[in-house]
Amino acid sequence: MGTYSFVVQNGFDSQTGGPGPQSAGVNVTVAGGTPTISSVSPNPVTGSTSPQTVTINGANFVNKPTVTVTSAGGGSSTLPASAVTFVSSTQLTMLITTQNNPDNWTVQVTNPSGGGSSSAFPFRIVAPTPVITSLSTTPSPPTTAGAFTFTINGSGFYPAGALISVTGPGCAPCTIQNSALTTKTT
Repeated sequence: MGTYSFVVQNGFDSQTGGPGPQSAGVNVTVAGGTPTISSVSPNPVTGSTSPQTVTINGANFVNKPTVTVTSAGGGSSTLPASAVTFVSSTQLTMLITTQNNPDNWTVQVTNPSGGGSSSAFPFRIVAPTPVITSLSTTPSPPTTAGAFTFTINGSGFYPAGALISVTGPGCAPCTIQNSALTTKTT
């Protein structure tokens, strides 16, 4: 661990009796120690079904580390090398797909060639903001003479606990069950 300076010298100068000509110095910093993680950014991470880049900040990272993520709800996964980018000895990026479910995750960095492993660092996944793209009713248009069914289409719905708020005559709060987005008014 530390910085080393390399210089090449060509022998002995017979005219001056001193050392021969030498190159300019080239410095190399050798990282050492066990990697440590100080933060993950962003934190929390917004859930997504598409890959997204998350930055790992810390110390003692070396090129080609192994990065393992663990979710409380889904097990552990070692990321492929193509999903991890070495930025510097203090920063890595990882490409992860989290899905839309809120969860608690950890990340751990292991340096190659027996360079040690960081402690698991916690970060959170939060549900994305739901977006309504359309609403349809049956019958269409709804009549005032009875019940009607409505279907909400969109993205970012959290299937295990999203709530639909409906205001209007004869409407009660509705809860989405699993991934169904259909409810009836009475």
